[in-house]
Amino acid sequence: MAKVKKLLEFTVDVDNPIEEIKECMIGISIFHGTGQLEILKEIELWLGKTIEEAEARLKDSQ
Repeated sequence: MAKVKKLLEFTVDVDNPIEEIKECMIGISIFHGTGQLEILKEIELWLGKTIEEAEARLKDSQ
């Protein structure tokens, strides 16, 4: 059986991480129409947790 898959391919300039990450997030989420907001909220929650964990690791290493 054939499989149909939407696939985006990004080339990312790692020397400009903030703008590149923003563009990737927009590029992916925009394809989900009304689901875009939910995707962005999930990213926000994940990012908040990731920041907390990074801050804790930094504090522990000092």
